[in-house]
Amino acid sequence: MVENSLVLDALERFYNSLYNNLIKSYKKEKYKSIILWFLEIKGTDRMKIIQNSKIKKIRIQKELFNELNKRMMIKETDNAGEYVITAIGTWFYEKEKNIFSDQKLLEFLDKKYFSTYSDDARLSDKQKIILFSLIAIRSFSEKSSINLKKSEQVLNELEKILRGSYGLLRSLKIVSDMTDEDLFGRKGPEHKVVNMVRHSDDIKKKTKGIYVTIQPQKHYLNIYLNNKIDMEKLKKMFKMVLENIKITSLSIDKICKFCDEIASTKASYLFDLNSHIFHKPEFDNYIRDALITLYQ
Repeated sequence: MVENSLVLDALERFYNSLYNNLIKSYKKEKYKSIILWFLEIKGTDRMKIIQNSKIKKIRIQKELFNELNKRMMIKETDNAGEYVITAIGTWFYEKEKNIFSDQKLLEFLDKKYFSTYSDDARLSDKQKIILFSLIAIRSFSEKSSINLKKSEQVLNELEKILRGSYGLLRSLKIVSDMTDEDLFGRKGPEHKVVNMVRHSDDIKKKTKGIYVTIQPQKHYLNIYLNNKIDMEKLKKMFKMVLENIKITSLSIDKICKFCDEIASTKASYLFDLNSHIFHKPEFDNYIRDALITLYQ
């Protein structure tokens, strides 16, 4: 029986090959654990990355190769003589190196699949932009939900709003610099906006249900209740977007100006104005009041 330390050293080459290809593919490190990372990416991406991580059999000492193969820690690819690490090998390596554990896996699964709401209420930069855009267009009820299946024109207008929101939040140093791919994701068959919103689904948990999704692909903020704006919910949404950034009176003016302009110029493209009431000037004050009371 080959010692585990020697097995681990041999396995490390396969593990590093796969991990380095993950970094290369996504241009940044998302998780230290391959297992965690694989749970959050598309199957087609996983297969491509695995295929690019092959190591030739002849590069591994024979006795160690046989041990890895016998313990099903590596497997042959469609190219004879070329091997990649398996889930068994990845699990063994990460446990031995204290990268991952049974407890960490259970915590991840509990948080992702068994929690109604998220304990970690912090939004990613992308999520802040989406949430702020919904505030700006005043999608405050089901009747004023954005419909990602309505038309190409709606999606194009939403793209402009999202880009504008990103520009404003970046100028206020609320979000960091982002490339087009950072913002909308890698180019695919879907419209950029659909791709962006679809991959930000955990906003619902983080906002504890204020952000609402109705299939197929309708989204809104549930803050208009009993024929009035729930100011506490509106303030909470602003607080989540702006976090602990120090906001000045000048910043408030910039935010209000942007939101008022979006509400007045984009409503006709996005909503049925017979049912959408939030574009009216009387609702401008709610935006300003929420910001002032939050940061006074």
